[in-house]
Amino acid sequence: FYVAKTAELLCVVEDLKDNPQKALTVQDASMVDVALGGVSILTLSSDGLTLAACVGGTVHFFSVPDLVHK
Repeated sequence: FYVAKTAELLCVVEDLKDNPQKALTVQDASMVDVALGGVSILTLSSDGLTLAACVGGTVHFFSVPDLVHK
């Protein structure tokens, strides 16, 4: 999965509205690609500091500040 700031994603959407021929993706706006396959659920904690990713019966926890500063 990719980690991106909402504002950056919105900029990509606006760019695509203005120029639909542009080949922009979420990957273009992402800050980090977390190599974790088979993720079925992603959830953000209420304080926005922890991200949980479910893969099968395992839950992986990530520090959002650490992901953003990679």
